[in-house]
Amino acid sequence: MRRWRPVVASDERVILCTHCGSENPPLSTSCERCGKALTIYIGPARGKSYSLGSIMIFIGALSVGLAVCRANVVLGVVTLVLVLPAIGRTLYYSEQERSWSTPMHPFDVIGMFVGSLLLIALQIVFVCMVFGVSTALISSLMPAPKGLIVATVLAAGIALAAGGWLASKTLPRKSSF
Repeated sequence: MRRWRPVVASDERVILCTHCGSENPPLSTSCERCGKALTIYIGPARGKSYSLGSIMIFIGALSVGLAVCRANVVLGVVTLVLVLPAIGRTLYYSEQERSWSTPMHPFDVIGMFVGSLLLIALQIVFVCMVFGVSTALISSLMPAPKGLIVATVLAAGIALAAGGWLASKTLPRKSSF
């Protein structure tokens, strides 16, 4: 699967078109190849934008998950908890690749989706394990019944922090070439 690849000019005295990636003379105001305006961004990166198709895929998956929830609550919740984040993560990175003028191959998109499903399932298992272990440890140190409530709240916080840490460690990184 392709990773992030910035568009780099062969000669540093040119302006790259953000639309088609072609090289243009330094003082150009519009692209010689596609005719669109050349823009030089100074400062923080622009906000994310998604295509209508990507948004419709996400809304469609949400509606299917809610329909499954209506028929079978447990299966619907599993569908929503696993599939929606995986679709969101896949759409995010495929749109990012497209913004770099290197759209992902359909097999790369499928691989990203399956990998995201596995990653999210791993995160859920990890968070549940951390929650169980920290609940057992904290409740053994405190008297019942208040101890169980405090242990549950503290364990939930610890588990969410651990899940966030794991999520931050598994994000794809930009390549520097």
